[in-house]
Amino acid sequence: MVESLAGDCQPFPVKFVSPSYRRHWWRYLQFFMGPAGTVTPLHFDTLLSHNLFFQIYGAKQFTILPPAQAMCCGRRGWRWFDVDPEKPDYVRFPQYERATPAVVTVSAGDILYNRRGIVGG
Repeated sequence: MVESLAGDCQPFPVKFVSPSYRRHWWRYLQFFMGPAGTVTPLHFDTLLSHNLFFQIYGAKQFTILPPAQAMCCGRRGWRWFDVDPEKPDYVRFPQYERATPAVVTVSAGDILYNRRGIVGG
């Protein structure tokens, strides 16, 4: 985000940002926009902090797991996971049978607050 646009986002709820990011929160803010049908694999967010997802139009389904269940999801690198939560391959990822995913649908006008979970959708 460009610093000059930070004023357009006031008041910004800095209490949802990790303390180390609060002073210059606009440097760490990320904005993603995608068409209908966009799917993101399971992952941790880059800053390992809280995430606010705003659904502007339509609806989006998320699968969320607690960070402690990362070992169940076929971790690749430090933030991505190979298991497909919609069609898990239990032969390749037998440990995923122990996972307890929550499926959440966010509709237009809703906000999803994710506190450091593993998320995909």
